[in-house]
Amino acid sequence: MKRISNIVDLDCGYIQQKPLVGRPHIAFLLGAGFSIPMGYPSASYINTKLKEFNFSQNDKGFQDYSQEYIDYLGKFIRKYTEENQNQFDYEQFYDFFRTNEPKKNCYESIYKEMVGKSIKYNDFLHKISEIYDKIIESMIHDKYGKNRYNENITEDSRDGYDRFLEYLSKLSENYIVDVHTLNHDLLFESFRNIHRLNGKISDGFDEFGSNYFGELGNEDCSYRCRLERYTGRYRTAIRLYKLHGSLDYRMFFRRDSNGSAIPDKMVKIKDGIRHDYLMKNNSSKFNYLKSDCSSHPDFLSGTNTKIKRYKDPFYKNLLKKFKSNLQKAEKLIIIGYGCKDKEINEYVKKYFDFRINQTFIITPNPNDDVERFRTEVKGKIHAISIEDITSDLFI
Repeated sequence: MKRISNIVDLDCGYIQQKPLVGRPHIAFLLGAGFSIPMGYPSASYINTKLKEFNFSQNDKGFQDYSQEYIDYLGKFIRKYTEENQNQFDYEQFYDFFRTNEPKKNCYESIYKEMVGKSIKYNDFLHKISEIYDKIIESMIHDKYGKNRYNENITEDSRDGYDRFLEYLSKLSENYIVDVHTLNHDLLFESFRNIHRLNGKISDGFDEFGSNYFGELGNEDCSYRCRLERYTGRYRTAIRLYKLHGSLDYRMFFRRDSNGSAIPDKMVKIKDGIRHDYLMKNNSSKFNYLKSDCSSHPDFLSGTNTKIKRYKDPFYKNLLKKFKSNLQKAEKLIIIGYGCKDKEINEYVKKYFDFRINQTFIITPNPNDDVERFRTEVKGKIHAISIEDITSDLFI
């Protein structure tokens, strides 16, 4: 009997995609400057806003903190700025709170203003540090005030990114495109809603088979929702690696036999999900384990603190993939990166073969750090904005 093929040709114009296996690789490295055209803040803008310090309990996200504690953080920043010749850098200040510096007399005097309150100095510093994390989180939004993007929105472009997206789409037809970003925002993820990239972007997180859950709803009605967790599986042509974490990342912590909190798995929190109520299905005991999670997203900050956190299992794994991708890449394209992260710079210099492969740096105003790094990797600078990107720049 003649075998009948189960493949029916309906002449619908479908184009067979080139298999992913065996494709050459191109690597991208994105910094804060990549998101600025969409209105996300630069480091200098964040420094200025914090130095001016005009935050209130009435601001979104601060209802759980008293105005008094918020004001005390402002006093810490002013004292820190005074002690540092009127200079303020928000990442260095992040490091400052994780040293013994706040316990010096000039800073402890701020705490002594709270005499009569039943709180230890270390607990006071922890609370102030927590508010600082929330402030940084609150400042990460675009020019429309958004930091989340509805998955149902299908725009043809994003402001100023059309040429970049066109180039990315073209690359995805023949290459594996490894996109490494140091940004915490969700701008790049929003590109997956655009038709030309729909289904082409993966980030190593997977919902299928996940036993991690969160709650969606309000006091009257709530629903248990399955959450994506990091599996490290990338099944698309464009692959996103967020080396410094993300606004929607939360680490699920489990308790060991001694009651200590142990990092278990990084999960993603969708808009509307309670960040303080994460659960894991414990199939062996037919119940759920609740996570002891932090009140803010898992992203890296602090000039030195983030380098220490590169040793955490999750980030260590991402950097391992960064290393592998650099080794495989035929070309490295850097966009909006100020070249100030020493560890990231070392990875590029050590694992990307810049002696035979090309490095391109896109930044409208290259500073001394960028010029120095360009020399070290024998790269080429295009002093243009993202809006001006065209494929012929990278030949």
